Amino acid sequence: MPTWKEKAKIYWRHPDIHVYWRAILAELLGTAIFVFLGTSSAVFANKNEPVTVALGHIFGLLVCIHIFGPISGAHFNCAVTFGALITRNIGLVSGIVYMIAQIVGSIVGAALTTLIGKTVVPGIFKPPEDIDDAWRGFALEIILTFVLVLAIFGAAVKPQHFKKSNGLHSITGLIAAFPIAFALGADAMAGALTGASMNPARAFGPQVVGGVWYAHSWIYYTAPFIGAALGAIVYEFLLTKPKKLQHYTSLLHINTNYDDSDDEKDQEEDLRSQQSNALLYTTNH
Repeated sequence: MPTWKEKAKIYWRHPDIHVYWRAILAELLGTAIFVFLGTSSAVFANKNEPVTVALGHIFGLLVCIHIFGPISGAHFNCAVTFGALITRNIGLVSGIVYMIAQIVGSIVGAALTTLIGKTVVPGIFKPPEDIDDAWRGFALEIILTFVLVLAIFGAAVKPQHFKKSNGLHSITGLIAAFPIAFALGADAMAGALTGASMNPARAFGPQVVGGVWYAHSWIYYTAPFIGAALGAIVYEFLLTKPKKLQHYTSLLHINTNYDDSDDEKDQEEDLRSQQSNALLYTTNH
């Protein structure tokens, strides 16, 4: 019989409970850097240079993914973490703490922008004023976040392009940042109606520090979660074969002898390697 200390250790290492502190720190720092670079590009760009702002976010995301991706998975986005959470690609407690770290990081990044640029207001997303346009913006944010999360899952969580069988799997983490950043850039250029937030943390920090709250700011704290959930579910359960049933039941302490006989062996190897090398953190620390 295991002692109570041994039992406590086992439960503490459970994927839904265990929290890797370095990953939390990476999410905080990464979000702070990303928000600082994004809002600073808006503060110092001319009013007629929206491309400059988009490039600031794209390059900032690329840098942060390469720095912090191997540590935390480089979410920097509460909606992305939510999508990973509902598809069981991150533990429950880790997911919640990730979101808290991202919010804190966003506030820190916006504060740094205010310190350097004297204001962060140009970096605050401005929703449409008219209620009809606001609902259009709500739908737009859902679609943009849906596309972004599909890109993240396709490039990092369950990549289909690089497998061990073709010898290219080792470079998945290296190049995954590019399609994700490109998706962010494409969404930014298509999201002029709302500013293409797609990220509740990115929206929240500047608004808190700048003290500016628009009537329809609720768009940025609702639509991205819906879009992320749809994108994650579609990719996880419809576009690719889902994980083994044991993956989900083990997280719920359910024993089962069910076997997905139609899953190929190479897919099982891919899932194991993805959990250790994929961009999104899967509580293997």
